[in-house]
Amino acid sequence: MLKYQLNMAKAEAIYTPQVRAMYQNNPWIEALPDNPDDKELFKILKGKIPYDAVERELPAYERRECVQSLSQVFVPWGKSGEIARKIYSAIRAGYVTRNPIEQAWMQEMSELQNCVNQKDAGFRSVAGTNANACGFCLVGDSGMGKTSAVNHALAMFPQIIIHSQYHDKEFHCAQLVWMRLECPQDASVKGLCSEFFMEFDRLLGDNTFAKFASGGRTTLDQMIPRMALMAQRHGLGLLVIDEIQNLSAAKSGGAQRMLNFIVQLVNKIGIPILLVGTPHAIDLLSPDFMSIRRSTGQQGACMLDALESKSNDWNNFTKGIWRYQWTADKTELSVELQDVLYELSYGNIDAAVKLYMEAQRLAITLGQVGKSEIITTETLKQAAAGDSFRLVLRQLAIEHERKNKDSKQDVLTQQDCREVPASRKRQTMPKQQTAGIRNHSKESMRTDEDILASLAANGQIVTPEDEF
Repeated sequence: MLKYQLNMAKAEAIYTPQVRAMYQNNPWIEALPDNPDDKELFKILKGKIPYDAVERELPAYERRECVQSLSQVFVPWGKSGEIARKIYSAIRAGYVTRNPIEQAWMQEMSELQNCVNQKDAGFRSVAGTNANACGFCLVGDSGMGKTSAVNHALAMFPQIIIHSQYHDKEFHCAQLVWMRLECPQDASVKGLCSEFFMEFDRLLGDNTFAKFASGGRTTLDQMIPRMALMAQRHGLGLLVIDEIQNLSAAKSGGAQRMLNFIVQLVNKIGIPILLVGTPHAIDLLSPDFMSIRRSTGQQGACMLDALESKSNDWNNFTKGIWRYQWTADKTELSVELQDVLYELSYGNIDAAVKLYMEAQRLAITLGQVGKSEIITTETLKQAAAGDSFRLVLRQLAIEHERKNKDSKQDVLTQQDCREVPASRKRQTMPKQQTAGIRNHSKESMRTDEDILASLAANGQIVTPEDEF
């Protein structure tokens, strides 16, 4: 039985004693939903809609309208579970060093208040030595269900948990478990801060935007520390920043300023951050290794690529959506239909759902002129060729071709790196230089594992076995 109902906006705190010592005696952790096992997790993540086969007997115009509800169906797959696990781990681990009943947290609140008073947007007054943020980066093509996966994972958590008493002592707090923001179109830090205050007011019924963000005289140096203070005061468990690829539209230096701001929230305040965006975001995070490591958090990046043909994920996905039919004649799912649907959609989840919806509408229309409403491979192809889907297919084809070119280029680059031109082999060097190279080569042969071990020790490499 779930501790809280799904999709709760607000709930009274229910405390669960923790087994692990590092999670004990922390009201923000003990009030979180219980960590579900894999079977329970996938039940939570499923996005079902009310459906009865009798609906297939409705008039054609009503059945065409029913087909639209397919867009609300969410079929979890392997990556969906991984995302949910990472979100749960990020929230819980982020609270480890932020315990509102400990003196260290009260000291940090005092330091943040000093930052507000001094308009210190760099948090120079905050030590930040105990920050333990475990965020990550979620990257995937449009239509691969990034937002849906995050939404269904966050549905486990009440967005606000109300505390009044903990261990027989008064403890009044409105814990903000998660908040979602969109990276502003102009990618400005001030725009993101303003969005934070507006969303905070919507959730908690405050008036912070008018107090701290509106008005032409409000500076970024004033907004940033106030935002951090409020996030810490209300125990913000996870800040989701969507559409991170909007950083590409930033003015000169704007993208780096935003990334620096995000790194400050992570390193100084300890707020876990989940960055969500398309593959264009990778170009923004990849100029140097440290930007990637800091911006993607301790849990690294999660990539959502198109599903693979004939994989378990594709098989489960197609079975999950196929049960919802509003055609007068029921169509059983066959391997041939699965293959054609994959070929036309390139394994893109959103495209496959929309194509299936369009095929049903087409079949229902054909039924009105006395034809069978069975969905065939030809029905799928006709639906794909229609005006409503043609542009989607064209874009998918372009993206697919681009990925193929990038993949081929990567292979050629790797081959070039492995091949040594004969002209180089014939070159000679002074003995002193060759001796140095021989010594360096011997050292290089034994340093790969040492380097990896060193990076891991410094927290720069994350493996599945790591705990946070």
